Amino acid sequence: MPPFKLITAGDIGQITKAQGGVAGHEVLIDDLIIPAVEQAFAKYCNRDDFDQKSRTEIFSIQQPTAILQVSSPPIAAAPAVQLWQDTATPRAYGSTTELVNGTDFFVLESVGQIVKEGSCFASGLKTVKVTYTGGWLTGDGAGVPASLKLAAMIQALGLFERRGEYFLTSRSQEGSISMLTPLMLPKNVTILLDEFRVFRSAA
Repeated sequence: MPPFKLITAGDIGQITKAQGGVAGHEVLIDDLIIPAVEQAFAKYCNRDDFDQKSRTEIFSIQQPTAILQVSSPPIAAAPAVQLWQDTATPRAYGSTTELVNGTDFFVLESVGQIVKEGSCFASGLKTVKVTYTGGWLTGDGAGVPASLKLAAMIQALGLFERRGEYFLTSRSQEGSISMLTPLMLPKNVTILLDEFRVFRSAA
């Protein structure tokens, strides 16, 4: 299943209504422009996507640390985060290695950090496994933070208005194929995106 959309063609239509809107271009916007914007945003923010969904991450601890940064904040309050710390070979992540949420570790949901109580996480390759629900989007355009939505609208609108510069159309036996040239994110967009960038301290 593809990721949910940060915005829809309807969002672009609302802000371009005075200039004739996007009538006749909805497929272009929904199927090409918006997915391309989302891919560029995810890459810039060091994320897989912006969906709110169940995730599993394995951490290799190279340097002593009591803080883990997950890749897809924010962390949802429910279901509760589960964490296993296992140094056995092979790693089993069984019930005897599971730490207790609220006792052995604490979760900083908004920033996506997990903090070990009293000591560092065990060092080694793949010593920590975490399951959590992280991200924002619960549907197309649903749950997206205002500044992230604004950034997506600015970028998508710019591509739509200058589509003649960004798109090449070639002909084949199958019909017309549109291709989007590599996206450059302008400063007014990256300023809005910077608060959503993720830098994992251990992975």
